[in-house]
Amino acid sequence: MILITGGTSFNSSHFIRNIDEDLIVLLNKTKPVILQDNIIYFENLKELKKSDFCKEVKTIINFASSYNTKNKLVPNFKSSFALLLKLFRMTRNMKLERIINIGSYFQDIKKEKSSSYVMAKNFTDFYFSKIEHKIKYFNLKIGDTYGPHDTRNKIFKHLTSNKKNRKILFSGNPRDLFYLTNISDITNALSYIIKNSELFKQSSISLIKLYGHAITLEELVNYYKSINNLNFELIFESGVVLRPGLKNTKYDFSFLLDAQNIKNLKYI
Repeated sequence: MILITGGTSFNSSHFIRNIDEDLIVLLNKTKPVILQDNIIYFENLKELKKSDFCKEVKTIINFASSYNTKNKLVPNFKSSFALLLKLFRMTRNMKLERIINIGSYFQDIKKEKSSSYVMAKNFTDFYFSKIEHKIKYFNLKIGDTYGPHDTRNKIFKHLTSNKKNRKILFSGNPRDLFYLTNISDITNALSYIIKNSELFKQSSISLIKLYGHAITLEELVNYYKSINNLNFELIFESGVVLRPGLKNTKYDFSFLLDAQNIKNLKYI
């Protein structure tokens, strides 16, 4: 059985809809958005702790704050470290085998090291990978996520709402870099980790990369234009690159993604 936090988020939606295993989803003041026979919802930790399902959890996947880079330190710390620690203590003496914490490539950007999001994620990685040795821990670092029915992606939302205009204005720089991850790639990666549990159990793998090569904002928009047969002029406001490339990133394991295969972009 798999326990999921942040189970009503966009990043978790494809995994929840396409996994066959039984799922426990913690709501935490949110409402169920996916109703399936293999999903059991709990409103809080107290309800979960009282249930027999708590004893059956083999995998914890933390989608909470997987990409909330603007949150302050305390909310990020609570949803990244404190929540995982509580769940670990509730389930560690039962069937629990692994924890998968969803992080992001922001953890590898030098200028973001002092941000509350990165500090909370990095502390969580340190504790579970270096101090707590009784459980197999993974940090799955994802990129800029996208996929069908994505209502929170500012770039595609901006393009869609203005696609009939002759000119579209962007606040960014054409050389701003994005590292794309389709939500179906998250499902495939998580499924691979779970199905190959014995392989990972015997290894020292902890930090896992799940994002492709960088694509510039200009390339991304032009690709969107071409596959949707759109014709508009791009205007970029910023003369400064706000999203530079990554350097000297270190991983124990990496999933290879095709940077040119931008899936489902036509239907966003």
